[in-house]
Amino acid sequence: MNFRFTDIVEHEYAGREFAVANFHLGSEKFVLCPGEKATLGFDVDAFVPTQDQIDSLHEDDSDWTLQQYLAYSFTPKRVRKIPTLLVAKCRRNQVWQTGEFDDPIFDEGFEALQSNPSVGSISSLLDHAEVRIDRSDDGSFKPITRVFYSMKEVQSSLSDEGLRLPSADEWEYVCGAGSKTVFPWGDSISSDNPLPSVGPESRKLFGLIIADSDRGLELVSDHHFIRGGDGGAANAYGCCGPFVSELPYSHHYYMKDEDLFSEAAATRFASVRPVFQVPQI
Repeated sequence: MNFRFTDIVEHEYAGREFAVANFHLGSEKFVLCPGEKATLGFDVDAFVPTQDQIDSLHEDDSDWTLQQYLAYSFTPKRVRKIPTLLVAKCRRNQVWQTGEFDDPIFDEGFEALQSNPSVGSISSLLDHAEVRIDRSDDGSFKPITRVFYSMKEVQSSLSDEGLRLPSADEWEYVCGAGSKTVFPWGDSISSDNPLPSVGPESRKLFGLIIADSDRGLELVSDHHFIRGGDGGAANAYGCCGPFVSELPYSHHYYMKDEDLFSEAAATRFASVRPVFQVPQI
């Protein structure tokens, strides 16, 4: 593998410091995440919530206790041996590509745009792709498509690059960097700064831009196991208070939903973050 070392940068996150070793593989940025025997998951029994956090769940008139909800949504406490990894700093998102006018998947969209001059674009979600047609200022049409890939196709493509998907345990470790609190930054959020250290420019302790959006779903090698958010469901429905609705930003949070994550179109909802396992010497 032709990884190129670039530099080491001292990084502080939530009161902790780490020397981030940066690498490039082609144009893609990677960071070195040290391996260790790590304690993962969340100790629900040891967590003492505030009254505001308890009330955050009950805004949904839930019959569950907050501890029950956390036990359902978070991975359990466990110990795992994590190898040293080079991890892509950012996830790979599916990109839109220019389509061909003669592709029949665009026929229905063209007809709809031609019959409705006031409509600027139209899109369709298919089993294997999302297609869209945009109307340009000059009245011409631009067909674009975003192809979905199966889990086997993702794994095969990464293998051809000498890379792989992280396991669910590895993902949780590199996201939280050993943090045992609810969120990577602590146990709470505040009204002044409800989501500290999230967003497109945020970097967790190991230097990764990860769990920066509740829509930042990521594939892991464990089938039908998704990390990095809930697809925006909690905030979209507005059914819970601020603490519970932001739990998808936690490194402990996971989704296991075979209806959301179909084998035929794994990248329909989730992105890919490549890793390289550093050989032991």
